[in-house]
Amino acid sequence: WIMEDPWEETVDPAETASEDEVEKHVNNVLREDEYVVAQDMPDLARARMFLENGRPIQVRCALQMIPMLFAESQQELVKDLFPVFKKWLLEAPTESNVEDREELLALAGDSLCTAAETGSMPHAAASKHVWPLTKQMLESSKSEVKEAWVKLAVEILQKKLLGLSEIEKEVLPFVIEAGDVSQSTERRKVCAVLVGALALAIPPERIRAKHAPKGKPARDHCSLFSRAMGLCQDTEHDIRGT
Repeated sequence: WIMEDPWEETVDPAETASEDEVEKHVNNVLREDEYVVAQDMPDLARARMFLENGRPIQVRCALQMIPMLFAESQQELVKDLFPVFKKWLLEAPTESNVEDREELLALAGDSLCTAAETGSMPHAAASKHVWPLTKQMLESSKSEVKEAWVKLAVEILQKKLLGLSEIEKEVLPFVIEAGDVSQSTERRKVCAVLVGALALAIPPERIRAKHAPKGKPARDHCSLFSRAMGLCQDTEHDIRGT
């Protein structure tokens, strides 16, 4: 048997590590520190910090907090968090990888939809902040993202979070234009979904009233009823089914 000398000097692995290994270890420690958050930090401040940092795991946490924050602190959320949320939504996601970006954009729509469903989203926030973002996200080319935000748009209309004047000024022109035969299949599908929600959100007499997409001449005026009939006769089976 060969026994090790208990008095033999042991060597610290750090002393034999290469400079690259030491640098990697230090970077890992610093990276872990970036995820440390004070336990007593308020939820609103935590969500804001997570969105500003832009790391997918933290952004996901912040987005999941939105329904709760709407319920607990509506005014503070709109004032302090929404500018950061909007910046992240329209700019920061391009820095993530594609799969993370699409998942987070869909989660953002789902979280806002939950806030609308539960009644914690105030009318002012829906009108001034949420609908403008929703309209932009409805133009997404990714089906998972579009689906989440279409669901949010329907919920906003069903919960009557927009007044009639806002609907006629902001929503109807968008839907009328999206349902035109010259538009893409995806845009016409969005129109087909929103037509049903709009029909329940506006007075019956306004369904047959003619509306015009913004910037279009009078000859392009069209009623919601006419657009719905056109979609029922669309050449695309998926649109007729929608």
